[in-house]
Amino acid sequence: MKWKLFIVGVLIVGMLVTVGCQPKTAHERYRQRTYRLIRSSDAVGMADDVDAVFLSERPSHLSPWLNE
Repeated sequence: MKWKLFIVGVLIVGMLVTVGCQPKTAHERYRQRTYRLIRSSDAVGMADDVDAVFLSERPSHLSPWLNE
C-alpha cells in the first residue's frame, strides 16, 4: 500500500512539474494579446469616465457637453 501511494505521489509531482514547462502555443499568445488589449482599453475607459464626471461638473471650452 505504501508503494502505491509513493508511486501515485511521484506521478502527481511529476505532472505538476511538467505542466509549467510546456511551450506557449499560438492560441495562448493570441489570448495573452487579447487580454493585454482589454486591460489597456479598460484603463482608457476609466480615465474617460473620470473626465466625464469632472467635465460635467465644471464645463470648459474642451467639454463636448458645454451648452453655449
